[in-house]
Amino acid sequence: MARRLLPVAVLAMVLIGVAGCRDLGPGGGQTGNKTSTVVYAITGHGTANVAYAATATQQLTRKPSVRLPWRTTVVTTDHSETVYRVTADGGSGTDCSITVNGVVVTVTRTTQHGVLDCSFVK
Repeated sequence: MARRLLPVAVLAMVLIGVAGCRDLGPGGGQTGNKTSTVVYAITGHGTANVAYAATATQQLTRKPSVRLPWRTTVVTTDHSETVYRVTADGGSGTDCSITVNGVVVTVTRTTQHGVLDCSFVK
């Protein structure tokens, strides 16, 4: 049970920390009505518990026991600084990517206690 909650807890802590560091001066940190299309993807075999979020929305989405490979597309409102993050607990041969507006961005990949964690700061 604790292992299943680990990726969610890590993701929640990062989102809370980054949200507190955002520039909320004039305009609330927004850059207008621009949006970004974000694709979160996990490759591999089997199933994994997946969680993903962007600090722009501050909404954590959890997908338990998804079949790999897995991907989803989300449209977010741009902010001055946004952290995109996806985690996966389970599966084999897993890897991840984050694509923003059609460009695969450089991601930070870490694996700790069997949890794959990918993030990108815009």
